[in-house]
Amino acid sequence: MSFILPCDIKYNPHGIRSRDAEQLRRQHGDNSFTRRPRKTFLRQYLSAFGDPIIKILLAALALNILIAIKNANIYEPLGIAIALFLATFVSTLSEYGSESAFLKLEQQSSEAECRVMRDKKLITLPVSELVVGDTVYLSAGERVPADGIIMQGNIFADQSALNGESAEVQKSPGKAGGQWELSSKNQIFRGSVITSGECIMAVGRTGDRTFYGNVAAEIQNDGIKSPLTQKLGTLAGVLSKIGYGAAVLVFLADLFNLLVLDNMFNLANIRTEILTPSVMVSNVLHAVTLAITVMVVAIPEGLPMMITVVLSANMRRLKRDHVLVRRLMGIEASGSLNILFCDKTGTLTSGHLSVTGFYDSNGRFFR
Repeated sequence: MSFILPCDIKYNPHGIRSRDAEQLRRQHGDNSFTRRPRKTFLRQYLSAFGDPIIKILLAALALNILIAIKNANIYEPLGIAIALFLATFVSTLSEYGSESAFLKLEQQSSEAECRVMRDKKLITLPVSELVVGDTVYLSAGERVPADGIIMQGNIFADQSALNGESAEVQKSPGKAGGQWELSSKNQIFRGSVITSGECIMAVGRTGDRTFYGNVAAEIQNDGIKSPLTQKLGTLAGVLSKIGYGAAVLVFLADLFNLLVLDNMFNLANIRTEILTPSVMVSNVLHAVTLAITVMVVAIPEGLPMMITVVLSANMRRLKRDHVLVRRLMGIEASGSLNILFCDKTGTLTSGHLSVTGFYDSNGRFFR
C-alpha cells in the first residue's frame, strides 16, 4: 500500500533508505524544536533592571550617592543598593532555576526512542532523528513522536495534551490528503498517547511544523507583559511625575526661603546674595539636596523586593507540589484571573479515573 501524504511524501511500507534520510532532513527539517538561545545568568540578571520601578530606584541611587559624597552619609544609598540587589537577584535565581528544569525535561523528551522501519529493517531510533516519510510502529502506552498518518492498525489515542479533551479518540486508516486536523480519524499527532491498540504510522510533519511544535513556539513568546508589570509601569510613571513636581516645588521654596525670607524681603540684600557667586552656589546646592531627598522619599524602595520575594516563595511552593512555573510573572498573572473557562474536569485534573472507595459483598463501604 502506498499513497501521497498531505506533505507530498510518498509512503513506503519498507521504510525509507538511510542514505535518503539526510536529504529529507535538509528538505523538511528534523524532529527537534527550535529553541531561542538561552540567556546566561549574567544577561538574565542584567535584564531584570529593565523593570520600571527598578529604573527609578537606580536613578535614586545615583542621586543618593551624590548626596552621600557631600554629607558623608552612606546608609541611605547602601539601603537602596541592597534592596535593588535582592529584588533583581532573587527573581533571576528563581527564573533561571525553573528554566533549567524545563530544559532538562525537554532534553529527556528528545532522548526518547521509537521503533522505525529503515532499509527494510525495524530499528530503534531517538525521536529527534525522525524525518518526514519514516515508517513508525506504535503500540499501547507509547507517546506519538511526530505528526503522521495511520497506515495500518486501529488505536485509541489520548489527545488531552493538545486539546484538553480527556476522552480517548479512535484512530484508524483512511484516505490521506487535506488539512491536518486533530479531529481527523486517520491522523495522529505528536504528544498524543496510545492508550490501546497498535498501528503503523507514516511521518508527515516533524519538529516545529507539528501541532505540538506550534504550541511550544507560542510558549517561548516572552513579549507579553503581565498585569502586574503593566500596573508597575503605570505606577512608575505616576511616581516619577509626582517626584519631579514635588522636587521642583521644594527647590523653588527653599531658594525663596534662603533668598527672600531670610533677608526679610530686603531687596538690596537679596540682590547682593544673587550677585555673590559663592553664596548663590551654596544656596542652589542646598535646594538641590532637598529636592533630591524628596524624590528619593517618593520612591518605594522595598516594593520590588517585596514582590519578588513573595512570587519566588510561591514558585517554590508550587514546585514542591510538582508544578513548574517558567516565569515569575505566570504566578501573578494567574492571580489576576477573574473568570476561567474550561470545557470539562479533565482540563483541570489528570483526566484519569481513580478508586476512592469500594463496597464489599455485604454492602459495607470502605475508603
